[in-house]
Formats: sequence, structure tokens, C-alpha cells
Amino acid sequence: MVGFNRRFSPLVVALRTRLAKLPPPYLLNYRWNNQAWSSTWPFDPVQGGGKLVSSGCHMIDLVLFLMGTPPEAIQAATARLQRPHIATHDTASVILDFGRRGMATLQTAELGAADYPQERLEIFADGRVLCLDNLTTLRGYGLAEPEFTTGRQEKGFAEELAAFADYLRAGGPSPCGAGEGLAVARCVEACLAAAAAPHAVNLLPQEAASCPA
Repeated sequence: MVGFNRRFSPLVVALRTRLAKLPPPYLLNYRWNNQAWSSTWPFDPVQGGGKLVSSGCHMIDLVLFLMGTPPEAIQAATARLQRPHIATHDTASVILDFGRRGMATLQTAELGAADYPQERLEIFADGRVLCLDNLTTLRGYGLAEPEFTTGRQEKGFAEELAAFADYLRAGGPSPCGAGEGLAVARCVEACLAAAAAPHAVNLLPQEAASCPA
């Protein structure tokens, strides 16, 4: 079993149930921006691999869990905005193209404040909006479902361990198996490759000067 805990959060389970009632295409905006970490392992090339690997893998898994399929194409960019001297990156921006099912944009960084909510996921579909705030509150706009509030962050750790225990007792199938983990790993590799690809469009000096400030 792969330890992608967010898909086990009761808020995410409720979100997926509500999303299934809406027809695609879906537009997802997912932002994960926390304060600068005191730990250095996420930015170590071997231990963490950078923000896109250490945090981004959880974001990608959650998006794949909600969309129910891997993306058809990926664009990405990475940067060292908080830690200029690291060998990896501390900031990443990703676009996942799911074809007719929609698109997802992901941003992860550590330029936030300790008293500001760490993450927010918005989903737009069929003239309605689902908003998951910091894994504490799920709100729907244009929907009849009531607000779902837990009062604290529910990242799914307890539910993940309970599902793993049930899996061991029953002998399978795995609630988050190698197939899901491999799909996320392939997406992360594709993101890193896309970020390293020379596909950016550079404006000429006169073109840049003509852009409004």
C-alpha cells in the first residue's frame, strides 16, 4: 500500500461523492503554500527531491483520485524562490490536462505565513463550485448539499491506517495499491521532465516593455 493519506480524509471522500454527481468537464485549482519549513529533507536531491516530489506527489494523487484517470498531458515549472542555494526546488506550478474531463492547476511553495491556511482546492463544474478549505471545511455553491466542517484539519491519517488494517485482515484488495502509486510517480517524473524542457516563450525586450505593469 502507498501512503497517500489525503484520499482517505472524510472531507475528500465527501468531495468525491459530490463531484460524481456533476458531469465533466472539471476545472480544478489546487494551492498548497505553507510557511518555510525548518526541515531540509524535502529539498535534498535524494531524501525529498524538491517540493514537487515531497508535497506535489500528494497533490497529484488527490487530483488523480478525484478525476479517476491519469492526465493526457502535463506542463510544469519549478523555481528556487525561498531557498536559492538548494540543489532542487522549493516552488512548483503544474498544469494537468485530462482532455474532455477537464484540467487541473497545482501550485506548491513555502512562501506563506504560519497563520494562513495551508491549502485550498476549488473545483468548477456544470455551473457549480466545490471548495475544500485546508481540509477542514467543504462548501458547495449552487448545490443543495450542506456545508461539511470538521473544526480541525483532517488529512486522512487515521482513516488510512484503518483501511490498511482492514486490508490486512481481509487479504485485499489494497485501498491504495502499487498501480495508484505508479501513476503518481509517472506524473511526477513527467512534471520534472516538463519543467526541464526548453518550451518557455521569451519576450523580446521591446515586447516586454509594451506589456502593462
